[in-house]
Amino acid sequence: MPIENQSKVWNLIDEWSRTAGEAAKAVLRERIRLFAFTQRGRQRKLEDATRDQAREAYDSLRPNDPVIRHSWLFANQYVPVSTEEIEKEGFNDNYQKAGERIDKLRREAITEIWDERGFKGVKDLLAPSGATDLIGRYTASCVTDVCSQSDFIQRCLSLDGELQSKAEWCLRGFLSAIGDDVCAEVINMVAKKLSVEESKRLFVCAPFNASTWRLLDDSSEDIRTGYWKDVVPYWKDQTP
Repeated sequence: MPIENQSKVWNLIDEWSRTAGEAAKAVLRERIRLFAFTQRGRQRKLEDATRDQAREAYDSLRPNDPVIRHSWLFANQYVPVSTEEIEKEGFNDNYQKAGERIDKLRREAITEIWDERGFKGVKDLLAPSGATDLIGRYTASCVTDVCSQSDFIQRCLSLDGELQSKAEWCLRGFLSAIGDDVCAEVINMVAKKLSVEESKRLFVCAPFNASTWRLLDDSSEDIRTGYWKDVVPYWKDQTP
């Protein structure tokens, strides 16, 4: 596209952004980031003027809502890192450090969302996410006392409809991140407050290991039968 036409596009974006909704702006903002600031964007060999215009548009499209602003970090398991950040942090072609950078951004994002919006923010973050287990895993760093963990678990189990499966994956990530001892304590406390169906769902979301199975030994036959019918086994780090 000729430079003069590119300028028209950026001007149209600027004009549109003044009245557009935050969710729509966030979608376009992420498209611009992927277009101009990632490794694929570098391969396009964009002119400096184009990159500058992209940067201005990217900054102007920044949503105020923290959930919308940070949703790109949890859209998928893998997030392409900005080449600007790679060069700035000095880890060009170092995938481990690039992963650490995304990890840091995700932790900061979840902390901000939890501090401002609490569980409602996590719930809103789940809907567009394709990596809801990550949301649960990172949220665990914000929910550290047993009472709050118990409340978080019950809130996840209360979500239904289209959010039920996403909430269960979120709960899987959350329970896997809080450690076996704490996890067992919280599950034991919460399970006593739940119906048979909710208890079964809770155990299915728990880590697939001996600590969970010991708790099952003290549960009703209906819960145990339902658990072994629905649980998806995985074999990482299992004891004999």
